[in-house]
Amino acid sequence: MLPYKTMILIEEKVDRPIYLQITHGLIQHIQSGVIKSGTKIPGTRVLSKLLEVHRKTVVRAVEELEAQGWVDIIPYRGVFVVNDLPQRRFQKLKEKVSPPKPLTKTGYELPKRKFLTDAIFSKHRLIFSDGSPDVRLAPVNELATAYARYLRDPDPRAVLKYGDARGPQRLREILAKEFNRDRGLHLTANNILITRGSQMAIFLAAQILLRKGDTILVGETSYFSANRCFRSLGAELLVIPVDENGLCVEEIPRLIKKGKIIKALYLTSHHHHPTTVTLSPERRLHLLDLASQYGFAIIEDDYSYDFHYTNSPILPLASADRNGHVIYIGSFSKSTAPAFRVGYIMAPEEVIQEAARHRCFIDRQGDTVLELAIADLLENGTIQRYRKKAIKQYRKRLDLFCERMSTGLLADRTDFKRPDGGMAAWVKFDPRVSMVDLSKRADQKGLYLSNGLSYNPEGQILNATRMGFASMNEEELLEGFDLLEELLK
Repeated sequence: MLPYKTMILIEEKVDRPIYLQITHGLIQHIQSGVIKSGTKIPGTRVLSKLLEVHRKTVVRAVEELEAQGWVDIIPYRGVFVVNDLPQRRFQKLKEKVSPPKPLTKTGYELPKRKFLTDAIFSKHRLIFSDGSPDVRLAPVNELATAYARYLRDPDPRAVLKYGDARGPQRLREILAKEFNRDRGLHLTANNILITRGSQMAIFLAAQILLRKGDTILVGETSYFSANRCFRSLGAELLVIPVDENGLCVEEIPRLIKKGKIIKALYLTSHHHHPTTVTLSPERRLHLLDLASQYGFAIIEDDYSYDFHYTNSPILPLASADRNGHVIYIGSFSKSTAPAFRVGYIMAPEEVIQEAARHRCFIDRQGDTVLELAIADLLENGTIQRYRKKAIKQYRKRLDLFCERMSTGLLADRTDFKRPDGGMAAWVKFDPRVSMVDLSKRADQKGLYLSNGLSYNPEGQILNATRMGFASMNEEELLEGFDLLEELLK
């Protein structure tokens, strides 16, 4: 039997529940290949004794593993790691397992450049958005108080002068601690650069990785703003299919055998944009292996990770990255309010240093006062409390959204699958419905509905769009649906 007692480190003085610590510990050992496909996990009674925790805690951890697709529970036989995960080589376990060290080097070659210095908008009240938060729920008063406190400081030089292009040290340290605890990452402040939202993070990652004519892989359906960014740099976009399990990463070797040299791959791993599907565990591991084998970078845009309504979110690809292939990006703009322009890049130190130099060409630094205020709200738990409140509200709105979309004329003219998370659903309309015409008529009635053209793969018409449910309250949702049904008659 594997030494589970030393493999799974349980900390009682952290906010993360013990069952999630056990879940994440087992997932990381499955990802690294220490626990192989088909391995039988010890029974809950045995494991609870080994780990010295209550059996119900272990039962909950096993249920979470099954919900995320890492294990199968077979009645009267036991719990087994799923068979279709790729096998990975690993070093023999020592008596005491040490946590992985923060990465300083990449597993791929960065383009070398010389530097001279180191240095949905809508006017309507009713909006089926691309997937935006309800800004009315944001902790605006708390943020204003924190922001004002820094401006009223008797000696404001510390926050008003030029600072580190990577962002305030304090915010980066707080983020490293939170993401190490909640998302299984292995960071220090030196692995983080603060940006003005995720779009800047995408742009900086692309600037670092790509030169004119380089090839980047994206999904057949993908985040259109990212695609535009890559094209603006002269990159060639090579598309691969997306199905109910996310990006079809098994297509990558076939493309490489055709002579394609892949520099990078971009994906929204948790709630794929636009279709909302989640990349399966086996494909996550396969993708990391392919990146190591062929030496390309992975830009992991973890869009709306915090808003998940079923089981806990699957740990990011970055949590299993041991060779420096993943550049992990995200934003507080997506989770609180678009006007809060605070995002991040998390990557090996080599990438962060390069990104900081590129950032100085377009933006010497961010809004230091805002970033320090965000640090305060993270440290005192305000943002964590906001997320819990927002998730509760968004789940109610999702229930209402699904109920209305599943009845009457909407059920007859549309097809959709309830998303596990995020702030929008992917809705396909009947071919008889012209999305362009419907969008125009909705606009005339005071309702925003995207015509879906930006989501279409090249040469295809999907007649589908993203319909956000989070930014409107329940009364507004009902009003929006009434207008939409009127337009569909």
